[in-house]
Amino acid sequence: MVKDKIPDKTINIGFLWPCDGLNENEYWKFLPENCSLLTVRYSAGSSSEELTHETLSQYATPGPLINATKLLDVVGPDAIVCGDHAASFILGAKREKELTDAIIRRMGCPAIFPSYAISSMLNEFKLKRISLASPYSHSITQKFKDYLEAKNIDIVSSTILGLINEEDINSFAPRDWFFFLKKFVQTAPEKPEVLVLAGGGVSFSTMIPSFEAITGIPIITVPGALTWQTFRSLGIKYSKRGVGRLLNETNQYDLKIFRTMQSVGTKNFSLVSNPPVF
Repeated sequence: MVKDKIPDKTINIGFLWPCDGLNENEYWKFLPENCSLLTVRYSAGSSSEELTHETLSQYATPGPLINATKLLDVVGPDAIVCGDHAASFILGAKREKELTDAIIRRMGCPAIFPSYAISSMLNEFKLKRISLASPYSHSITQKFKDYLEAKNIDIVSSTILGLINEEDINSFAPRDWFFFLKKFVQTAPEKPEVLVLAGGGVSFSTMIPSFEAITGIPIITVPGALTWQTFRSLGIKYSKRGVGRLLNETNQYDLKIFRTMQSVGTKNFSLVSNPPVF
């Protein structure tokens, strides 16, 4: 059962973040009041931290994650969240579930991984035709495509930056992403129902309202999907203004109506059902 609002007590979320992660501050922007994000950095003992299949596969093993959760024992978190997006899909949905189950068995609370959170959100809002933007290489991105397509999600277009480490991802500022993504969706041959932005370390929250207003396309980011799924797993209704229309409860379920109020001529949104076109 989903409650209407967050209870008075503080919600403690244990956040597992790879040792090369640089910008977990993005996740704070999606949290509602009465929430605490407790970050634990961990290493998989890989020979490098580059975003390669070998490195990500090492991060997609239970051992490092379970060891990281031990630091949260004294807190007793309400949920555990893993921010490593690529590690959640690199070995497929079956491995992601194995990681999830291992944490649940040890901690006795919900555990949420990025790829599952994104696919769950797409399913909840009945969004099947997506555009995908990825900071990863072509080979790594293909693994995420395989993950989504196995869940009957149609990727109508995609764009790939091909970055090889977290430093490169961190150097891409929100405004850089804004212009990059805006050009991508406006030149794509087919308009999607939603844009999915891969990458747990990507910062884009401050630009989401502007992007959605200009393009008319809602966006799902990893921090947003993880936050939404975390509270859903706790039976708590989540919404927050300013981080995307899908996460705002006032219009979560009326996307079709919302689109009909968009003026084709102005690319703006009207408060009336028949907006004027100048």
